[in-house]
Amino acid sequence: LAHALDDLCDTVEQIAIDSYICKAEAFDPVCPFGMKELVSLLEQGTLCLTSGIELMRSYGRERARINRFCVEVQNCESEADDVYIAAVRTLYENERMCDRELRIKHKLLEAVENAMDAAENVAEMVEGIIAENV
Repeated sequence: LAHALDDLCDTVEQIAIDSYICKAEAFDPVCPFGMKELVSLLEQGTLCLTSGIELMRSYGRERARINRFCVEVQNCESEADDVYIAAVRTLYENERMCDRELRIKHKLLEAVENAMDAAENVAEMVEGIIAENV
């Protein structure tokens, strides 16, 4: 679990690093289509993870609540997949965008999607720990 949490932290940090390296703020002030939704889903998912992990100390009586938080993380990840696919498709349909801008926006969308996948990984590990110990 500690390794999966570290991976999640690393992927979230990578979003910030990619944004800095790519000078994402140099582009239009409007986020790429879907970016705000992806970040919102990531935030919601990580808040659910935090709530679920905090309950693990008393997992015997909190098992159902922990599982609900884990399911919510998985729902966020599933929704994020749909948003990511639509966002990337929209990027490639935009003929006015230069190649560099397209690559950067795609990379940033992908970084957020990777973080959401890492959050789902943590949720699955929490579910496994609860299942093994109850």
